[in-house]
Amino acid sequence: MRAADPASGIDLAREPDFQLGGLLIRPSACRVVGVRGEQRLERKVMEVLLTLARSAGATVSREQLIEACWGGRAVSDDAVNRCISVIRRITDALGGFTVQTVARVGYQLSADGPVRGNEEDAVLPPPKEPLLAVLAFDNLSGDPEMTYFSDGVSEEIQETVARGSALKVIGKASSFQFRGADKAASNVGAALNATHILDGSVRRSGQRVRISAQLVECARSTTLWSNRFDRDLTDIFALQDEIAAEVAGALKTAFAPSGDAGAVDPGAYDLYLKARDERTLLGAAERVEMLERAVALAPGFALAWVELANWRSSLAYGKRGSHAFASGLDEVRAALDVAERLDPVLGVTRFHRALLEPYAAYARREALCREALAVTPGDANCMTGMSRFLGYVGRRGEAFALAEEAAVLDPLSPRFEIPCLWLSEADYQTRMARYDASRVLWAAEFEFGVFAAWLAACAGDWPRYGALARRARAQPFPKTLARLMRETFEFCEALRDGDDAHFDRLVGGMEDGLARTGTVRLDTAARTAQAGRIEETFATLARASFDAAFEPGGGWDGGLLGGWGGGVIFDRILNGAMIRDPRFLQLCAKLGLARYWLDSGSWPDCADAVPYDFRAEAQKVAAAGLARHV
Repeated sequence: MRAADPASGIDLAREPDFQLGGLLIRPSACRVVGVRGEQRLERKVMEVLLTLARSAGATVSREQLIEACWGGRAVSDDAVNRCISVIRRITDALGGFTVQTVARVGYQLSADGPVRGNEEDAVLPPPKEPLLAVLAFDNLSGDPEMTYFSDGVSEEIQETVARGSALKVIGKASSFQFRGADKAASNVGAALNATHILDGSVRRSGQRVRISAQLVECARSTTLWSNRFDRDLTDIFALQDEIAAEVAGALKTAFAPSGDAGAVDPGAYDLYLKARDERTLLGAAERVEMLERAVALAPGFALAWVELANWRSSLAYGKRGSHAFASGLDEVRAALDVAERLDPVLGVTRFHRALLEPYAAYARREALCREALAVTPGDANCMTGMSRFLGYVGRRGEAFALAEEAAVLDPLSPRFEIPCLWLSEADYQTRMARYDASRVLWAAEFEFGVFAAWLAACAGDWPRYGALARRARAQPFPKTLARLMRETFEFCEALRDGDDAHFDRLVGGMEDGLARTGTVRLDTAARTAQAGRIEETFATLARASFDAAFEPGGGWDGGLLGGWGGGVIFDRILNGAMIRDPRFLQLCAKLGLARYWLDSGSWPDCADAVPYDFRAEAQKVAAAGLARHV
């Protein structure tokens, strides 16, 4: 991974931490830390802040900023303005310094205290609140096959703490990466910015389990609390609540025990842990069968009902278009009904219900996602679900903020870091700088290397495209994504070469798809428009039906959204040609979006960035009877 943005001369990885007006600036981690909290910055914003801080109070011109942070490339005023706005929001939140605009000259940073280097006596300000990493407890059962059990118990404790307290808890995708010698508190704290870790071991013998746990403060590697618990497996949930309560108590945080599940059958708990173990190669049908056995043994096991709903949903969507689809969705709802009755504070059940709604049921989906967040405000999965919804309706600024918050809670998980690149409305260079800086995105190259290459092609950055395409093609690709990769690269290279014959075939393929299915994939429409075939694109869209988006469970498959999802139509780099044309509102009306915006008053970000009156066009399509809704 490159440490420096090639479009600038700043290598953040080599920049030392420094104090700025009582704040600790950590360029290599793109973080600003103060007594009132901390902020994570995009790479380009950190470069601008660093450049201003280096000026020691002198005025820095826009030209100097562009030279230092963009390598002198031509960038829009919006790129600089946006970075300055983000920096000023940091001062509002954390204090420490101010940035003044010097009319017709540039910007001047004034710190509340001296700007100093990283002296040995510099003290890291205490974080605003604890951030806990629950590690995968060690398996001491003497049988490597029991790792699923120790990991499962660890995950349940992690989720119990997160659900039942005001603590912020890092997600397992990040914290479970640390095993063996990597579990040192200082190591975990530095990598995840955690203030505390909960670690331990699990030893199972028959129906008895011994769990040892210790809570460690990362900064000083000091054990704050430790205990050992010996229980029957039937008491496993009470034990998880007990551990979570003691951890919260050690951190002086109020804890609300989870719903009273009572004793759980050990066989049911075993089946549940095996069915949710991501490392196994079980199919959806096998997992459903195991979970149905689990809830038969333990009907009061709420989390098993949630997991059953999840895998029943996978089976149901595999039967899309058949008579079994509707009954499959009914079985999913039935499992969610039981889970909510047993444990009303499970936010994930609301999120699952949102996925069962038609794609165009925007108001209902939003309400369910918000309810999920209200019930479990610290759940990174619910944050990401809400951020994806907001991206689908064009509210990308809000979507990005939530995705960023989720990424802080699980910083090493592609599931939470990837939406930050996907949903960002930043300029091209800023988005690419984030991609360069994120080891998570590089690790997930099989998918988002292709996405980054598409961005580069649409921005006309062909050297970058070539490097990204070569790297992505060298990665092992899941067969399910092979078509997506091929189509994307063929389009990008046709765009580079000005291959009109390819664009003719692309338009012809869109017409063939319309004749065959009655609809048009949204990512295909974005590509034909980007290729300059805007008239053909809108003519085809005018004849296309999007009825599937209004059907129960409809609109989620690739036949409508395409491989990249419906939010692609609001990406101003990938779909700018369509967005800038007033006919874009006719497509939005067909998808139910125009009516949603008019009814809710929550407009997409692009409404204020197009060369026409976006709201007036929405009113026009509504008056013409085109604005559908569920």
